[in-house]
Order: sequence, then structure tokens, then C-alpha cells
Amino acid sequence: MDEIRSSSSDADKEAHDYIISTTANFSLQLVSGISKVCAERDNRNNSGDQLPPVLPLDLCAVLSIDFVSCLGDQRIRLRHKFSEEEVENIDEQFRKLRLAFKEQGEFSQMLHDVQASCAVQSFEKCWSPLEVSLNN
Repeated sequence: MDEIRSSSSDADKEAHDYIISTTANFSLQLVSGISKVCAERDNRNNSGDQLPPVLPLDLCAVLSIDFVSCLGDQRIRLRHKFSEEEVENIDEQFRKLRLAFKEQGEFSQMLHDVQASCAVQSFEKCWSPLEVSLNN
């Protein structure tokens, strides 16, 4: 690279400067990206957080106060991907799910049946009946 910089050609000097600039920008982007990575493990290789319930039946067992607390804890992370209105909609959808589970016997039974119908519970399969049920 020193040979390129010391050459008398302006094109070679521009190419050298471009390579240096591009490498510097790449390095900064790399450092910036690494700083945004969230650790899944602590320094003792233990899980940093317990996994939240993600299947409908499991989620229905969560108390509203616990869900709101968890949502509050994750609000900053959620705001990177969703608008404030969409984050609020998550809370509203949770309330609808819990209400339907508590007050509608056949809805509750449907969740139990879907989750019990397969040995390995598929995220998509467990949530698919709710696409129509809660949007009405």
C-alpha cells in the first residue's frame, strides 16, 4: 500500500485514499453493530433471561400485571422495531386473548385442543386458530 501512496499517479493516490476510507467506515460500522448485540448469556454462561411464554395457552396463564411489567421492561427494545401505537396494541391484544380465554368456554377449549393435538408444539400451528378468532 505504501508503494501506491508514494506513486506519482493521482489515480493511485485516490484509490489508496478510497481503500483507507472504506476500511475505516467498515470498521466503525462493525464496532457499532457489535455494540447493539444483546447478550443471551451472562459471564458464567447462564441464561440472561428466562424465556417468556410464547404459545397462546401459556400466555393465557400470565397475569395481566406481569404481562404489563414485562412489556414495560421490553418497551425500549420493542420501540426499535414497532411504533408506540403498535406497542400499545400488543397490550390490547393480550387483554383480548385473556378475556376470550376466561369468558368463552369454546375458545378456551380450542386452545387446549390445538396445543394438545401434537407432541411437538409448533408455534405457527398453536397460533393459527387465533388469526380469525381475535380479529373479529
